[in-house]
Amino acid sequence: TEAAESAELQKGAATSTANEVAAEVSARQCEDGAAAAAKAATEAAEAADMAQAAQNEVLEEVSLCEAEIQAAARAFREALVSELHQGAAAAASAAASASAADASASAASDAA
Repeated sequence: TEAAESAELQKGAATSTANEVAAEVSARQCEDGAAAAAKAATEAAEAADMAQAAQNEVLEEVSLCEAEIQAAARAFREALVSELHQGAAAAASAAASASAADASASAASDAA
């Protein structure tokens, strides 16, 4: 029975040691998993930052394009208004010339 008790004690000690080793291995696996998860989270955050920076660049380009379009539209409107004013002035000048010619013709007709 002494041998049986000794065997039981050895079995218990071996089981305890095996449980401790298993717990240590499990703890290390958890630490490794946590480290990998932290690394993945950091990489995801960096990717999100890069995506945000790219989006900001695109928005800035869009804003610049909108400003250029507005400037071109403004220049076009100003040129159009200028041409209309020049055309109106030319038409008024032509009308005045026609009126003067008409008056001159009328005076010549009266004189004749």
